[in-house]
Amino acid sequence: MTQVTINLYSFSDLNEEAKNKAIAEQLEFLNTTDEYGDKYDEAEAIDIIEANEYIFFADGTLASCTTYTGKHHKAGITEFKLGGEVYQLS
Repeated sequence: MTQVTINLYSFSDLNEEAKNKAIAEQLEFLNTTDEYGDKYDEAEAIDIIEANEYIFFADGTLASCTTYTGKHHKAGITEFKLGGEVYQLS
């Protein structure tokens, strides 16, 4: 069996190049999906990233994670999805 370690990072832990990529991807998403035609700036993108506690790969690519809240039976749990598998983050 081969064991692999995948490191995931909060926005504040990324280097500047990775932060810039994360911001650019968030802006692209926000500015192409806003049904009201609002345009977001870099500061708003950062606020959204930090408020949602997004998790990233080292290069700034958003990791596919779900954090459950409220009355959901998994409230307080964050799951990471990769290759059809789901992993619980601690």
